[in-house]
Amino acid sequence: DSLGGHGLSVGGVGILKGAKVREWVKEAGRMGVFIWTLGDFSTHVAADTAEGIYVKATAIAATVGAWVRQYSGPIYAEWFGSMVASSTPLNVAIAVCGLLGGGEIRLPAGNVLVDSVELTHDGISIFGAGKGVTNVIVPANGNDGFKIGDGTTLRRDCELGRFSITSATTTKSGGAFIKVNHAYDTRLTELECLYPYYGIDVLDGQYTVIRDVLFTYAASTNSEYIRSNGSQAVNHANVNLFIEDTSADGATAPLPRAGIKLGHLDGLFISKSQMNHCQYGWISEPGTGEQCIHIFADNSSFDTCTQDGMLIQGVGLCYRHWFDHCWFGTNDDNG
Repeated sequence: DSLGGHGLSVGGVGILKGAKVREWVKEAGRMGVFIWTLGDFSTHVAADTAEGIYVKATAIAATVGAWVRQYSGPIYAEWFGSMVASSTPLNVAIAVCGLLGGGEIRLPAGNVLVDSVELTHDGISIFGAGKGVTNVIVPANGNDGFKIGDGTTLRRDCELGRFSITSATTTKSGGAFIKVNHAYDTRLTELECLYPYYGIDVLDGQYTVIRDVLFTYAASTNSEYIRSNGSQAVNHANVNLFIEDTSADGATAPLPRAGIKLGHLDGLFISKSQMNHCQYGWISEPGTGEQCIHIFADNSSFDTCTQDGMLIQGVGLCYRHWFDHCWFGTNDDNG
């Protein structure tokens, strides 16, 4: 029989007798050892349409057995194919990782296309090879890049980190690089965001951590680097957003509308961060029936903005805002 399209040929009789057959796949990016393993792998084969870990034998049902990659540690997304021009390999890697109960997926160095890629299972972490080494490209079609949660099913314990993320064009309109929508315990760390329309959009997140993230340049004067813009009437909860060691610097035109924009949020803790060179460093702007409460900022600056360092407005409720060792200076209008 043969191992998918990878050129392996072994005796079908030996397989059916239960003998373990080992073979090395040499295809670039997908290299590894596969062993013929008896058992019902029909669910795994159905999920792994790219044959990154599970490969169906040509003439034997997946209910009998499958070729299974031998590995320990993280799942490497490139096992599922090239991601330079397609998000499909990463979507398949997420599906397989979720089927296995969660875990870590590694992105390769170089460009990786991410177009509406949803973390569809709990406990999934996706890491690159480092900022400026792995470059995630989001198309200029108005879609989001990564999505954690679909607004209905609560997604728990997911993490993204260690890569740069940029738009395919410097004038992207609409969509967020990362959208958190009905998720619990989300961690976004060691990221570099260039030319976002919306950088990180927390529509409905509980205990979301943003740490060591750099926002540089903007796609539009309507851009917002970090926003918590969920509606109390529509979304389940927006509770406890933590921002640490994060910098936003519009640097050159077009300057983003805001470094941070809050619509509905109960609990923001920001420390050792800078929201500079924006139109507004910070906006708290709750709508009807919404509220921005329990806001605490420590050792942070909102500086060199063309409008205000901080603006509180809107028809909703804003109260309990504390600032300790913060800097609101050199803004064209008000601190």
